[in-house]
Amino acid sequence: MVRGAGESQLIELMNACLARFPGIKVFSLPHMSETDRYIELGVRGEADRIEVAITELKSGVSALGFRWSETA
Repeated sequence: MVRGAGESQLIELMNACLARFPGIKVFSLPHMSETDRYIELGVRGEADRIEVAITELKSGVSALGFRWSETA
């Protein structure tokens, strides 16, 4: 879960992850309410690449200055 970011702010990071890890898919699902806003960011694909791709996404999210957590 990524807090405080809009999907458009994560597109470049998501595209970089796709380019680096052929065979995976990156997805984002925005959630908005009156009290909370976050994006569920994840990876699907080959099991041996998923863990590395998720680690890269987490690092990229932090580098962009956004907070992430494992759950909402």
